[in-house]
Amino acid sequence: MHVYEVRWMLRAMKLSRNQPCVAWRRHLYRFAAWCCLLLACLGAILPLLPVTPFLLCCLWFSAKADSRLVEWLLNHRRFGPPIRQWQRERSLSLATKRLVVAMLAANWIGLLALGVGRLGLLLSGVIFCGVILFICRIPTANTRHEASTIGSRCLLSTEQE
Repeated sequence: MHVYEVRWMLRAMKLSRNQPCVAWRRHLYRFAAWCCLLLACLGAILPLLPVTPFLLCCLWFSAKADSRLVEWLLNHRRFGPPIRQWQRERSLSLATKRLVVAMLAANWIGLLALGVGRLGLLLSGVIFCGVILFICRIPTANTRHEASTIGSRCLLSTEQE
């Protein structure tokens, strides 16, 4: 875990290292963290259940519980990069945004194919459009800039040799 990530978490939660958490609270926070992680995993499968908010809640609860779950989440090959990117830039990648829009459209078409009534289609359509508008308002991560920076570092290192 990087130093800036620990500082960010301590600052975000206003925790002090001198104030230990009461044992029952620690267990309660740990239980809430695992529940949020379970909901995030279910959100990867089920429609209308978001993944990222539950991951962020899991990170917050596990940091309050002072558990190893924080390190596991931040170092996980699938969950770690979006969490670290959100911590650094407060942005989402373009691929993530496209995936959200595609999944919402597929879910709405699935509801249509299942024969859900007009009211259900209307309500889900309004909710899906609201989610899409919210996702579009979040800044997009600049991945091309990072790739060009990495490429220029490689060029500089080969030129120096």
